[in-house]
Amino acid sequence: LLFSDIRTEFSGLLDPRKVGALDFQALDNMEAVWEADLKDPASTPPPVESSLQPRASVDSCLDLYRRATEAFSRLEGSYAGQDVVLVGHQDVLSAFCASMIGTDLGRHHLDYPFELGQVRCLDLSGPAKEGEPDRDAKDFVGYSGVAKAVDVIS
Repeated sequence: LLFSDIRTEFSGLLDPRKVGALDFQALDNMEAVWEADLKDPASTPPPVESSLQPRASVDSCLDLYRRATEAFSRLEGSYAGQDVVLVGHQDVLSAFCASMIGTDLGRHHLDYPFELGQVRCLDLSGPAKEGEPDRDAKDFVGYSGVAKAVDVIS
Protein backbone atom coordinates (compact mmCIF):
# COMPACT_ATOMS: atom_id res chain seq x y z
CA LEU A 1 0.00 0.00 0.00
CA LEU A 2 1.47 3.30 -1.06
CA PHE A 3 0.81 6.52 0.78
CA SER A 4 -0.53 7.92 -2.49
CA ASP A 5 -3.23 5.20 -2.40
CA ILE A 6 -4.61 6.48 0.89
CA ARG A 7 -7.59 8.84 0.74
CA THR A 8 -8.68 10.97 3.66
CA GLU A 9 -12.14 12.38 4.13
CA PHE A 10 -13.66 14.36 6.95
CA SER A 11 -17.30 14.10 7.91
CA GLY A 12 -19.38 15.54 10.71
CA LEU A 13 -21.12 12.17 10.91
CA LEU A 14 -18.38 10.90 13.23
CA ASP A 15 -18.22 14.02 15.40
CA PRO A 16 -18.40 13.49 19.17
CA ARG A 17 -21.79 12.94 20.78
CA LYS A 18 -23.39 16.24 21.74
CA VAL A 19 -23.96 16.17 25.49
CA GLY A 20 -25.41 19.65 26.01
CA ALA A 21 -25.04 20.94 29.56
CA LEU A 22 -22.55 18.14 30.35
CA ASP A 23 -20.08 19.36 27.73
CA PHE A 24 -16.68 20.18 29.28
CA GLN A 25 -17.78 18.54 32.56
CA ALA A 26 -16.20 15.51 34.26
CA LEU A 27 -16.41 12.28 32.24
CA ASP A 28 -18.07 10.63 35.24
CA ASN A 29 -21.25 12.47 34.21
CA MET A 30 -21.50 10.14 31.19
CA GLU A 31 -22.53 7.30 33.51
CA ALA A 32 -25.95 8.95 33.94
CA VAL A 33 -26.23 9.42 30.17
CA TRP A 34 -25.44 5.74 29.55
CA GLU A 35 -27.96 4.67 32.22
CA ALA A 36 -30.59 6.74 30.41
CA ASP A 37 -29.52 5.12 27.09
CA LEU A 38 -30.27 1.70 28.61
CA LYS A 39 -33.77 2.76 29.60
CA ASP A 40 -34.63 4.63 26.40
CA PRO A 41 -32.39 5.03 23.32
CA ALA A 42 -34.35 8.19 22.44
CA SER A 43 -33.35 9.93 25.70
CA THR A 44 -30.92 12.83 25.58
CA PRO A 45 -28.51 14.42 28.05
CA PRO A 46 -29.67 17.73 29.55
CA PRO A 47 -29.59 20.44 26.86
CA VAL A 48 -27.88 23.79 27.05
CA GLU A 49 -30.82 25.89 28.23
CA SER A 50 -29.33 29.19 27.07
CA SER A 51 -29.01 27.87 23.51
CA LEU A 52 -31.28 29.29 20.84
CA GLN A 53 -31.97 25.67 19.89
CA PRO A 54 -31.54 23.57 23.06
CA ARG A 55 -32.44 20.30 21.27
CA ALA A 56 -29.61 20.89 18.80
CA SER A 57 -27.09 20.74 21.69
CA VAL A 58 -27.72 17.04 22.49
CA ASP A 59 -27.67 13.64 20.78
CA SER A 60 -29.67 10.55 21.72
CA CYS A 61 -28.60 7.01 20.81
CA LEU A 62 -31.07 7.20 17.95
CA ASP A 63 -29.30 10.34 16.70
CA LEU A 64 -25.99 8.45 16.83
CA TYR A 65 -27.64 5.54 15.02
CA ARG A 66 -28.86 7.85 12.25
CA ARG A 67 -25.38 9.31 11.84
CA ALA A 68 -23.79 5.83 11.86
CA THR A 69 -26.14 4.46 9.21
CA GLU A 70 -25.67 7.53 7.03
CA ALA A 71 -21.88 7.23 7.35
CA PHE A 72 -22.05 3.52 6.55
CA SER A 73 -24.24 4.11 3.51
CA ARG A 74 -21.84 6.72 2.17
CA LEU A 75 -18.81 4.51 2.82
CA GLU A 76 -20.49 1.52 1.23
CA GLY A 77 -21.29 3.55 -1.89
CA SER A 78 -17.80 4.99 -2.21
CA TYR A 79 -15.60 2.12 -1.00
CA ALA A 80 -17.50 -1.14 -1.59
CA GLY A 81 -15.07 -4.06 -1.38
CA GLN A 82 -12.27 -1.95 0.14
CA ASP A 83 -10.88 -1.68 3.65
CA VAL A 84 -11.83 1.52 5.46
CA VAL A 85 -10.36 3.06 8.60
CA LEU A 86 -12.74 5.19 10.67
CA VAL A 87 -11.45 7.55 13.32
CA GLY A 88 -14.02 8.89 15.73
CA HIS A 89 -15.08 9.25 19.32
CA GLN A 90 -16.08 6.64 21.90
CA ASP A 91 -19.89 6.94 21.93
CA VAL A 92 -20.17 7.44 18.19
CA LEU A 93 -18.00 4.41 17.38
CA SER A 94 -19.67 2.14 19.97
CA ALA A 95 -23.11 3.12 18.61
CA PHE A 96 -21.74 2.52 15.09
CA CYS A 97 -20.72 -1.04 16.10
CA ALA A 98 -24.10 -1.72 17.75
CA SER A 99 -25.98 -0.48 14.69
CA MET A 100 -23.85 -2.49 12.26
CA ILE A 101 -24.08 -5.69 14.32
CA GLY A 102 -27.75 -5.30 15.16
CA THR A 103 -27.59 -5.48 18.94
CA ASP A 104 -29.56 -3.36 21.41
CA LEU A 105 -28.60 0.23 20.68
CA GLY A 106 -29.07 1.34 24.29
CA ARG A 107 -26.34 -1.11 25.37
CA HIS A 108 -23.72 0.26 22.96
CA HIS A 109 -21.42 1.46 25.76
CA LEU A 110 -21.59 -1.94 27.50
CA ASP A 111 -21.33 -4.24 24.47
CA TYR A 112 -18.79 -2.21 22.47
CA PRO A 113 -16.84 0.06 24.82
CA PHE A 114 -13.87 1.87 23.32
CA GLU A 115 -10.74 2.91 25.17
CA LEU A 116 -8.73 5.95 24.10
CA GLY A 117 -6.74 5.08 21.00
CA GLN A 118 -8.27 1.62 20.65
CA VAL A 119 -8.36 -0.04 17.24
CA ARG A 120 -11.20 -2.42 16.40
CA CYS A 121 -11.82 -4.47 13.28
CA LEU A 122 -15.42 -4.58 12.04
CA ASP A 123 -15.56 -7.57 9.69
CA LEU A 124 -18.55 -7.27 7.37
CA SER A 125 -18.04 -10.70 5.86
CA GLY A 126 -18.48 -12.91 8.92
CA PRO A 127 -21.51 -14.78 10.23
CA ALA A 128 -23.34 -13.63 13.35
CA LYS A 129 -21.66 -14.61 16.61
CA GLU A 130 -23.61 -16.50 19.26
CA GLY A 131 -26.21 -14.21 20.86
CA GLU A 132 -26.28 -11.80 17.91
CA PRO A 133 -29.30 -11.62 15.62
CA ASP A 134 -29.16 -13.59 12.36
CA ARG A 135 -28.49 -11.40 9.38
CA ASP A 136 -28.23 -11.52 5.65
CA ALA A 137 -25.20 -9.88 4.04
CA LYS A 138 -27.58 -7.92 1.79
CA ASP A 139 -29.79 -6.71 4.65
CA PHE A 140 -29.13 -3.33 6.22
CA VAL A 141 -32.37 -2.11 7.73
CA GLY A 142 -33.62 -1.11 11.15
CA TYR A 143 -31.25 -1.68 14.02
CA SER A 144 -29.47 -4.53 12.26
CA GLY A 145 -26.50 -4.59 9.97
CA VAL A 146 -23.95 -7.00 8.62
CA ALA A 147 -20.89 -7.30 10.80
CA LYS A 148 -19.09 -8.82 13.73
CA ALA A 149 -16.76 -6.85 15.98
CA VAL A 150 -13.36 -8.22 16.92
CA ASP A 151 -10.77 -6.36 18.95
CA VAL A 152 -7.53 -6.20 17.00
CA ILE A 153 -5.51 -4.04 19.38
CA SER A 154 -6.68 -2.95 22.81
